[in-house]
Amino acid sequence: MRARLAHACLSSLVVVSLAAGWPAVAQGDGNASFRGFWADAFHSGFKSTSQINSMVSRAVTGNYNAIIAEVLAYHDRGSSGHGAYWNSSIVPKADDISGGLDPLAYLVAQAHAAGLEVHAWIVPYRVCTNWPPNGNTLLASHPEWLMVELADMDGGPATIGGKYVMDPGSPDVQEYLVSIVQELVTDYEIDGINLDYIRYTQVDAGYPADEDYTGSSLARFRALYWYSGTPAPTGVPLWNDFRRQTIDELVRRLRVEIPSITSNPRQPLQLTADLITFGNAPSDFEDSSAYELHQNWKYWMEQGWLDAGIPMNYKREYDSAQAQWYRNWVDAAIEWRSDRHMFCGQANYLNTMADSITQLQYSLNAGADGTCNYSYYATADQDMDGNWESDWTWYTYVSDQLFTVPVPIPALP
Repeated sequence: MRARLAHACLSSLVVVSLAAGWPAVAQGDGNASFRGFWADAFHSGFKSTSQINSMVSRAVTGNYNAIIAEVLAYHDRGSSGHGAYWNSSIVPKADDISGGLDPLAYLVAQAHAAGLEVHAWIVPYRVCTNWPPNGNTLLASHPEWLMVELADMDGGPATIGGKYVMDPGSPDVQEYLVSIVQELVTDYEIDGINLDYIRYTQVDAGYPADEDYTGSSLARFRALYWYSGTPAPTGVPLWNDFRRQTIDELVRRLRVEIPSITSNPRQPLQLTADLITFGNAPSDFEDSSAYELHQNWKYWMEQGWLDAGIPMNYKREYDSAQAQWYRNWVDAAIEWRSDRHMFCGQANYLNTMADSITQLQYSLNAGADGTCNYSYYATADQDMDGNWESDWTWYTYVSDQLFTVPVPIPALP
């Protein structure tokens, strides 16, 4: 069904693109493939009508078919990139938006007119860098919803790596996060939800800011397993498994909640997640950094909780070791996708344009269901000097070298 809709959108693209002032794009006959990019909340992308018009135009030029827009990076406001990039009744709206715009609504309208999908990219657990969270009175009134490192347990709000982070195991936190996704799916004709940082960032986290809070991960763990005392961050398999389970709970819950909102005419929406692929790919997933940080994504694919995984396979092609790691992770991710889709993420910001084409081509030749570039704004490191560039010629280059014709997004598995 989704493939037919995409074909229909592409076949009418000449008409709508001329009406919108974008260059006409003829329908191609290439195989279905997801061609996306992440557009982050910290740079130019979707904070004004002109930024959105430019982003959609560049996506069309590059023969992309999906934009993954970071509409929620932090749950507070006051700094660029913080707050909701939609009109939310739950999360304070970002204050670096021009002219009272509803960025997500305008992006959806313009992207759909050009035959592009829009996926709402959210960071669930990361709240803020200063407490209390600016503008978020709900979270400010519930400091017990935070988790902390073991050394800070029961000491009130404290950061993990400089960020205040919600406890994934708290049922109250889960309800709060589900309500945000419900609002997005109900109020906006988006095509999917993309989960980022759907994991721990440190293995020594997961402990309650308030030990008296009965909804914390630790309180639930103690009650479920009759566990006395406090488990160490490592070396306690049962505690590690439980912390993985708390992340699983949100993914599994969203698998049910998203399709239940039948009023969204873009159903079925895709649920995707950004997957850890640090270093080299292990032969056993349980030896991966993802598993260590409680992101059990191989299991999510096996259970069918995700429609697609998007590995964050960010490696430099000119470094021979990293180039091989990139290929090893592509092969492993495809092997571990089960009967779901795998859209292989690639870091154009770390590579020359030519090297990015090489990596993208490898993923497609290996059998990936599509690719996703990080990022829309940081497109290349042409000098290989470690400093990314915002080189807009990437979008012409990729359409000349690889994405030579428009293609539909693959039908959902």
